[in-house]
Amino acid sequence: MFSATPVSAQDNNDDLQVRTEADRLFAEKNYNAAFPLYSQLLSIHRKDPYYSYRFGVCQLYSDRRDPESPIQYMQPFMNELTGDDAIMVYYHLGVAFHQAYRFGEALKSFETFLSRVPL
Repeated sequence: MFSATPVSAQDNNDDLQVRTEADRLFAEKNYNAAFPLYSQLLSIHRKDPYYSYRFGVCQLYSDRRDPESPIQYMQPFMNELTGDDAIMVYYHLGVAFHQAYRFGEALKSFETFLSRVPL
C-alpha cells in the first residue's frame, strides 16, 4: 500500500521556476523580493544547505526583528556549501553576528572570509 504523495514533473518545474527567480533576485541583492521565494523553497526542502543559507541571508537584510534567526539558518549548513556561497557565508555570518552583538564571532567570521577570498 502506497501512502506517499506522488511528485510530478510539474512540481519539479515549479521549483525550478521559483529557484531561478529567487536566484536572479538574490544576485541583484534584492533580498526583500527573494525572501518569500526562498521561504517557499525551504519549506519544501527543509534540510537543503543552499536554500537554508540563502533564506538566512535574505532574512538578515530584510527582516531584522530577530538578529539570531539568520544565524540559525546559515551556520548549521555552512560546511556543505559550494562555490561562491561557501565563501560568502562567512561574510554574511559576520554581519549577522555583528547585528546580534556577538562581536568575537563576527570578527572570526570576517577573518575567515578574508582568508578565503581569492586575490
